[in-house]
Amino acid sequence: MVNYEQFIERTIENLLHPRVPATTGFLRCADLYGGDGRMADAAVKADLEIAYAYDPDASKAGPYLERFGVEPFAGITHDSIMQAPDFHVLLLNLHSDALTVPEQPKRARIRKFDEPVEHAMRFLSQRRPVGFLLIGEDLPEGFVWDVLNVIQAEVLRWGYAFECREESGLAAIAGSLHAIEPFPWPKPLTLDEAVDAIRRAALVPGLRADMV
Repeated sequence: MVNYEQFIERTIENLLHPRVPATTGFLRCADLYGGDGRMADAAVKADLEIAYAYDPDASKAGPYLERFGVEPFAGITHDSIMQAPDFHVLLLNLHSDALTVPEQPKRARIRKFDEPVEHAMRFLSQRRPVGFLLIGEDLPEGFVWDVLNVIQAEVLRWGYAFECREESGLAAIAGSLHAIEPFPWPKPLTLDEAVDAIRRAALVPGLRADMV
């Protein structure tokens, strides 16, 4: 049972006081639509703790739990925001239908699932992680720019600095509450190195000397 009073209090606190990781460099992440676990693999390699995972396909929960010790939540996206514990970095696996709203239930006025990008945006607006990475492989031409057009006005309003990059079959949008210009994109762009870059970008400024 979700305690809505506690959720509202936590949401207000997160809006007023975004989480900044401790100077130990210890970071936790949320892995949305992780699918086959490649994003989670990259997160583990980057020394991110997977605090939360979401995937609407409940059949993937068992294998994911066995590999990473976290059972992905498969319920409605409204509850997903409330289920997630505190985390610092949001990871979203982009795919070709990440801007497409899933089929809705037939009962009127009942919305069960947001599109993946909208789901991620609700996390950013309500939970204010320090950094985010939206990344996908072999996406349709121009798709990542469509995603950017959808999110840029709001993420700017919420205080995020962000950049977009396409290279080597990957397309990514990275954002951080710490203004970093330019963002330390790896060369060449790989999933593992991109996740590690957002981890370092999410650290407090005093710990980012190794990034430049």
